[in-house]
Amino acid sequence: MRLICLITVILGTAPSAFAQSDLNLLLFPERNYSKTIIRSEISKHEKADDDEQSEEVEMKESRFALRYNLKHTEARDLYFTTDAYWVSTHTDATFKESGAEVPGDLYDSSIGMLYRAELDNGWTFGGSGRIGSSSDKLFNSSDETYFRSLAFLRVPHLEYTSWVFMASVNTDGDFPIYPGLAYAFPISRTAYAMIGIPVIAAGGQITEKLGVSAMFLPYNSNVRFDYALNDRFTPYAGFTSQSRYFSRADREDDDDRLRLSDSRIFAGTTIGVFEHGTIDLRAGYVFDREFGEGDDRDERNDNTVEIDDAAFFTAGFKIKL
Repeated sequence: MRLICLITVILGTAPSAFAQSDLNLLLFPERNYSKTIIRSEISKHEKADDDEQSEEVEMKESRFALRYNLKHTEARDLYFTTDAYWVSTHTDATFKESGAEVPGDLYDSSIGMLYRAELDNGWTFGGSGRIGSSSDKLFNSSDETYFRSLAFLRVPHLEYTSWVFMASVNTDGDFPIYPGLAYAFPISRTAYAMIGIPVIAAGGQITEKLGVSAMFLPYNSNVRFDYALNDRFTPYAGFTSQSRYFSRADREDDDDRLRLSDSRIFAGTTIGVFEHGTIDLRAGYVFDREFGEGDDRDERNDNTVEIDDAAFFTAGFKIKL
Protein backbone atom coordinates (compact mmCIF):
# COMPACT_ATOMS: atom_id res chain seq x y z
CA MET A 1 0.00 0.00 0.00
CA ARG A 2 2.78 2.47 0.86
CA LEU A 3 4.61 1.93 -2.41
CA ILE A 4 1.48 2.73 -4.36
CA CYS A 5 1.45 6.18 -2.77
CA LEU A 6 5.03 6.60 -3.91
CA ILE A 7 3.97 5.90 -7.48
CA THR A 8 1.23 8.49 -7.19
CA VAL A 9 3.74 11.11 -6.18
CA ILE A 10 6.20 10.20 -8.94
CA LEU A 11 3.81 10.05 -11.87
CA GLY A 12 0.89 12.18 -10.72
CA THR A 13 2.66 15.44 -10.02
CA ALA A 14 5.03 17.71 -11.82
CA PRO A 15 8.71 17.25 -11.21
CA SER A 16 9.53 19.26 -8.13
CA ALA A 17 12.01 19.71 -5.34
CA PHE A 18 9.03 19.06 -3.07
CA ALA A 19 8.73 15.43 -4.16
CA GLN A 20 10.38 14.53 -0.87
CA SER A 21 7.54 16.06 1.16
CA ASP A 22 4.94 14.17 -0.85
CA LEU A 23 6.85 10.95 -0.26
CA ASN A 24 6.76 11.53 3.48
CA LEU A 25 3.09 12.52 3.33
CA LEU A 26 1.88 9.57 1.26
CA LEU A 27 4.40 6.79 1.70
CA PHE A 28 3.30 6.33 5.32
CA PRO A 29 -0.19 7.89 5.35
CA GLU A 30 -1.31 6.22 8.59
CA ARG A 31 1.43 8.13 10.43
CA ASN A 32 0.39 11.56 9.19
CA TYR A 33 -1.77 13.37 11.75
CA SER A 34 -1.41 16.86 10.28
CA LYS A 35 -4.45 18.45 8.71
CA THR A 36 -2.47 21.02 6.75
CA ILE A 37 1.09 21.09 5.44
CA ILE A 38 2.53 24.28 3.93
CA ARG A 39 5.98 24.49 2.39
CA SER A 40 7.76 27.31 0.59
CA GLU A 41 11.30 28.09 -0.54
CA ILE A 42 13.31 30.52 -2.63
CA SER A 43 16.59 29.86 -4.45
CA LYS A 44 19.29 32.17 -5.73
CA HIS A 45 21.72 31.03 -8.43
CA GLU A 46 25.21 32.39 -8.87
CA LYS A 47 25.56 34.54 -12.00
CA ALA A 48 26.94 32.63 -14.99
CA ASP A 49 27.37 32.99 -18.76
CA ASP A 50 25.71 31.05 -21.53
CA ASP A 51 28.15 28.75 -23.35
CA GLU A 52 28.13 30.28 -26.85
CA GLN A 53 27.16 33.97 -26.66
CA SER A 54 28.91 34.81 -23.37
CA GLU A 55 25.85 36.68 -22.17
CA GLU A 56 25.42 36.85 -18.40
CA VAL A 57 22.56 34.81 -16.93
CA GLU A 58 21.01 35.47 -13.52
CA MET A 59 18.39 33.06 -12.15
CA LYS A 60 16.06 32.95 -9.16
CA GLU A 61 13.41 30.37 -8.25
CA SER A 62 10.50 30.21 -5.84
CA ARG A 63 8.22 27.30 -4.90
CA PHE A 64 5.08 26.92 -2.81
CA ALA A 65 3.09 23.81 -1.93
CA LEU A 66 -0.03 23.15 0.13
CA ARG A 67 -1.32 19.73 1.15
CA TYR A 68 -4.72 19.62 2.88
CA ASN A 69 -6.14 16.38 4.25
CA LEU A 70 -9.82 16.21 3.34
CA LYS A 71 -10.36 12.64 4.49
CA HIS A 72 -8.15 10.28 6.46
CA THR A 73 -9.23 6.84 7.66
CA GLU A 74 -7.50 3.50 8.07
CA ALA A 75 -8.48 2.48 4.53
CA ARG A 76 -8.79 5.77 2.62
CA ASP A 77 -6.93 9.02 2.08
CA LEU A 78 -8.03 12.09 0.14
CA TYR A 79 -5.83 15.17 -0.30
CA PHE A 80 -6.33 18.56 -1.88
CA THR A 81 -3.06 19.79 -3.39
CA THR A 82 -1.89 23.06 -4.87
CA ASP A 83 1.56 24.01 -6.16
CA ALA A 84 3.16 27.14 -7.56
CA TYR A 85 6.56 27.66 -9.18
CA TRP A 86 8.30 30.77 -10.52
CA VAL A 87 11.66 31.12 -12.23
CA SER A 88 13.17 34.47 -13.19
CA THR A 89 15.88 34.54 -15.84
CA HIS A 90 17.61 37.80 -16.72
CA THR A 91 19.80 37.52 -19.82
CA ASP A 92 20.27 38.92 -23.32
CA ALA A 93 21.04 35.44 -24.70
CA THR A 94 18.88 34.12 -27.54
CA PHE A 95 18.00 30.66 -28.80
CA LYS A 96 20.48 29.18 -31.30
CA GLU A 97 18.18 28.63 -34.29
CA SER A 98 15.10 30.78 -33.80
CA GLY A 99 16.92 33.81 -32.37
CA ALA A 100 14.05 34.31 -29.88
CA GLU A 101 14.78 35.89 -26.52
CA VAL A 102 14.73 33.79 -23.36
CA PRO A 103 11.60 34.71 -21.34
CA GLY A 104 12.32 36.77 -18.24
CA ASP A 105 9.70 35.12 -16.01
CA LEU A 106 8.02 31.71 -16.21
CA TYR A 107 5.30 30.33 -13.95
CA ASP A 108 3.69 26.97 -13.17
CA SER A 109 0.54 26.90 -11.03
CA SER A 110 -1.85 23.99 -10.44
CA ILE A 111 -4.48 22.47 -8.18
CA GLY A 112 -5.39 18.82 -7.81
CA MET A 113 -6.65 15.91 -5.77
CA LEU A 114 -5.01 12.68 -4.68
CA TYR A 115 -6.88 9.59 -3.50
CA ARG A 116 -6.11 6.03 -2.48
CA ALA A 117 -8.22 3.27 -0.98
CA GLU A 118 -7.54 -0.26 0.25
CA LEU A 119 -10.19 -2.87 -0.47
CA ASP A 120 -11.19 -5.71 1.83
CA ASN A 121 -9.46 -8.26 -0.43
CA GLY A 122 -6.09 -6.50 0.03
CA TRP A 123 -6.05 -4.77 -3.36
CA THR A 124 -5.30 -1.05 -3.42
CA PHE A 125 -6.50 1.42 -6.02
CA GLY A 126 -6.53 5.16 -6.48
CA GLY A 127 -5.39 8.01 -8.59
CA SER A 128 -4.43 11.63 -8.85
CA GLY A 129 -5.52 14.49 -11.05
CA ARG A 130 -4.07 17.94 -11.54
CA ILE A 131 -4.98 20.89 -13.74
CA GLY A 132 -2.69 23.85 -14.19
CA SER A 133 -0.81 26.20 -16.44
CA SER A 134 2.92 26.62 -17.10
CA SER A 135 3.74 29.68 -19.15
CA ASP A 136 5.00 33.23 -19.16
CA LYS A 137 1.31 34.19 -18.97
CA LEU A 138 -0.68 31.78 -16.82
CA PHE A 139 -3.97 30.52 -18.30
CA ASN A 140 -3.60 32.89 -21.23
CA SER A 141 -5.57 30.37 -23.28
CA SER A 142 -6.33 26.66 -23.36
CA ASP A 143 -2.99 26.15 -25.18
CA GLU A 144 -1.17 27.11 -21.96
CA THR A 145 -3.22 24.75 -19.76
CA TYR A 146 -2.30 21.18 -18.87
CA PHE A 147 -3.91 18.14 -17.26
CA ARG A 148 -1.98 15.36 -15.53
CA SER A 149 -3.49 12.23 -14.03
CA LEU A 150 -2.62 8.76 -12.85
CA ALA A 151 -4.68 5.67 -12.14
CA PHE A 152 -3.16 2.66 -10.39
CA LEU A 153 -4.01 -0.77 -9.04
CA ARG A 154 -1.90 -2.84 -6.64
CA VAL A 155 -2.45 -6.61 -6.58
CA PRO A 156 -0.70 -8.59 -3.81
CA HIS A 157 1.54 -11.42 -5.01
CA LEU A 158 3.51 -13.04 -2.21
CA GLU A 159 3.20 -12.18 1.49
CA TYR A 160 5.13 -8.88 1.25
CA THR A 161 5.29 -8.23 -2.51
CA SER A 162 2.84 -7.02 -5.12
CA TRP A 163 2.30 -6.21 -8.78
CA VAL A 164 1.50 -2.60 -9.67
CA PHE A 165 -0.48 -1.62 -12.78
CA MET A 166 -0.75 2.04 -13.79
CA ALA A 167 -1.80 4.39 -16.56
CA SER A 168 -0.79 8.03 -16.80
CA VAL A 169 -1.96 11.04 -18.83
CA ASN A 170 0.12 14.20 -19.20
CA THR A 171 -1.00 16.66 -21.87
CA ASP A 172 2.12 18.79 -21.31
CA GLY A 173 4.81 16.11 -21.65
CA ASP A 174 6.70 14.30 -24.39
CA PHE A 175 4.73 11.14 -23.60
CA PRO A 176 1.07 12.25 -23.28
CA ILE A 177 -0.28 8.76 -22.50
CA TYR A 178 1.62 5.74 -21.27
CA PRO A 179 0.97 2.60 -19.22
CA GLY A 180 3.23 1.19 -16.54
CA LEU A 181 3.98 -2.07 -14.80
CA ALA A 182 6.16 -2.63 -11.73
CA TYR A 183 6.96 -5.07 -8.93
CA ALA A 184 7.08 -3.76 -5.33
CA PHE A 185 8.93 -5.42 -2.46
CA PRO A 186 10.44 -4.54 0.96
CA ILE A 187 14.17 -3.88 1.38
CA SER A 188 13.97 -3.56 5.18
CA ARG A 189 11.29 -3.48 7.86
CA THR A 190 10.51 0.17 7.08
CA ALA A 191 11.87 0.68 3.53
CA TYR A 192 10.45 -0.39 0.20
CA ALA A 193 11.50 -0.58 -3.44
CA MET A 194 9.80 -0.88 -6.80
CA ILE A 195 11.26 -1.93 -10.14
CA GLY A 196 9.39 -1.64 -13.41
CA ILE A 197 8.62 0.40 -16.49
CA PRO A 198 8.88 3.39 -16.59
CA VAL A 199 9.98 3.82 -12.96
CA ILE A 200 12.48 2.54 -10.41
CA ALA A 201 11.94 3.85 -6.89
CA ALA A 202 12.72 3.29 -3.21
CA GLY A 203 11.77 5.01 0.02
CA GLY A 204 11.71 4.66 3.78
CA GLN A 205 13.93 4.34 6.82
CA ILE A 206 17.06 2.24 6.37
CA THR A 207 17.85 2.62 10.07
CA GLU A 208 16.20 4.53 12.89
CA LYS A 209 18.11 7.68 11.95
CA LEU A 210 18.95 7.21 8.25
CA GLY A 211 16.25 7.63 5.62
CA VAL A 212 16.36 7.40 1.85
CA SER A 213 14.09 8.28 -1.06
CA ALA A 214 14.94 7.73 -4.70
CA MET A 215 13.13 7.70 -8.02
CA PHE A 216 14.33 7.24 -11.57
CA LEU A 217 12.12 8.16 -14.51
CA PRO A 218 12.95 9.08 -18.12
CA TYR A 219 14.64 12.52 -17.95
CA ASN A 220 13.86 12.93 -14.23
CA SER A 221 15.61 11.44 -11.22
CA ASN A 222 15.97 12.20 -7.52
CA VAL A 223 18.09 10.64 -4.77
CA ARG A 224 18.24 11.93 -1.20
CA PHE A 225 19.59 10.69 2.14
CA ASP A 226 18.46 12.16 5.48
CA TYR A 227 20.09 11.63 8.87
CA ALA A 228 18.20 12.58 12.04
CA LEU A 229 21.01 14.01 14.13
CA ASN A 230 18.66 14.92 16.99
CA ASP A 231 15.14 16.26 17.53
CA ARG A 232 15.96 19.60 15.86
CA PHE A 233 18.57 18.98 13.17
CA THR A 234 18.26 16.62 10.19
CA PRO A 235 21.14 17.01 7.72
CA TYR A 236 20.64 15.65 4.21
CA ALA A 237 22.38 15.35 0.85
CA GLY A 238 21.28 14.35 -2.60
CA PHE A 239 21.12 14.67 -6.36
CA THR A 240 18.38 15.70 -8.78
CA SER A 241 18.07 15.82 -12.54
CA GLN A 242 14.86 17.22 -13.95
CA SER A 243 13.09 18.93 -16.82
CA ARG A 244 10.27 21.46 -16.58
CA TYR A 245 8.04 22.35 -19.51
CA PHE A 246 6.38 25.67 -20.29
CA SER A 247 4.18 26.90 -23.13
CA ARG A 248 4.85 30.50 -24.06
CA ALA A 249 1.77 32.58 -24.76
CA ASP A 250 1.23 33.85 -28.33
CA ARG A 251 3.81 31.44 -29.80
CA GLU A 252 3.59 30.78 -33.55
CA ASP A 253 3.38 26.98 -33.23
CA ASP A 254 0.96 25.69 -30.57
CA ASP A 255 2.94 22.42 -30.38
CA ASP A 256 6.12 24.20 -29.24
CA ARG A 257 7.22 23.61 -25.65
CA LEU A 258 9.92 25.41 -23.73
CA ARG A 259 12.03 23.02 -21.64
CA LEU A 260 14.19 24.09 -18.69
CA SER A 261 16.45 21.25 -17.60
CA ASP A 262 19.33 20.91 -15.13
CA SER A 263 21.10 18.59 -12.70
CA ARG A 264 22.01 19.45 -9.11
CA ILE A 265 24.01 18.11 -6.22
CA PHE A 266 23.19 19.57 -2.82
CA ALA A 267 23.52 19.30 0.95
CA GLY A 268 21.58 21.01 3.69
CA THR A 269 19.70 20.62 6.93
CA THR A 270 16.23 21.09 8.33
CA ILE A 271 16.04 22.91 11.68
CA GLY A 272 13.09 22.64 14.04
CA VAL A 273 12.28 26.15 15.25
CA PHE A 274 8.95 25.50 16.98
CA GLU A 275 6.51 22.65 17.48
CA HIS A 276 4.87 22.84 14.06
CA GLY A 277 7.57 24.53 11.94
CA THR A 278 11.00 23.87 10.47
CA ILE A 279 13.49 25.93 8.48
CA ASP A 280 15.27 24.34 5.52
CA LEU A 281 18.71 25.61 4.42
CA ARG A 282 20.45 24.10 1.39
CA ALA A 283 23.42 24.83 -0.85
CA GLY A 284 24.65 23.07 -3.95
CA TYR A 285 25.92 23.12 -7.48
CA VAL A 286 23.78 23.20 -10.62
CA PHE A 287 25.10 21.92 -13.96
CA ASP A 288 23.90 20.78 -17.40
CA ARG A 289 21.52 23.76 -17.47
CA GLU A 290 19.76 24.65 -20.68
CA PHE A 291 16.62 26.13 -22.18
CA GLY A 292 15.32 24.48 -25.32
CA GLU A 293 12.25 25.31 -27.41
CA GLY A 294 10.54 23.27 -30.09
CA ASP A 295 7.75 20.81 -30.81
CA ASP A 296 9.77 17.69 -29.97
CA ARG A 297 12.90 16.67 -28.09
CA ASP A 298 15.19 16.78 -31.14
CA GLU A 299 14.12 20.30 -32.06
CA ARG A 300 14.50 21.50 -28.47
CA ASN A 301 18.01 20.00 -28.36
CA ASP A 302 18.99 22.04 -31.44
CA ASN A 303 17.25 25.29 -30.47
CA THR A 304 18.83 25.89 -27.06
CA VAL A 305 20.52 28.30 -24.71
CA GLU A 306 23.13 26.44 -22.64
CA ILE A 307 24.12 27.99 -19.30
CA ASP A 308 27.40 27.49 -17.45
CA ASP A 309 27.56 25.66 -14.12
CA ALA A 310 27.00 27.67 -10.93
CA ALA A 311 26.50 27.44 -7.19
CA PHE A 312 23.07 28.02 -5.64
CA PHE A 313 21.58 28.61 -2.20
CA THR A 314 18.06 27.81 -1.01
CA ALA A 315 16.14 28.90 2.07
CA GLY A 316 12.67 27.69 2.96
CA PHE A 317 10.22 26.69 5.66
CA LYS A 318 7.64 24.00 6.38
CA ILE A 319 4.59 24.21 8.65
CA LYS A 320 2.50 21.23 9.76
CA LEU A 321 -0.78 21.95 11.58
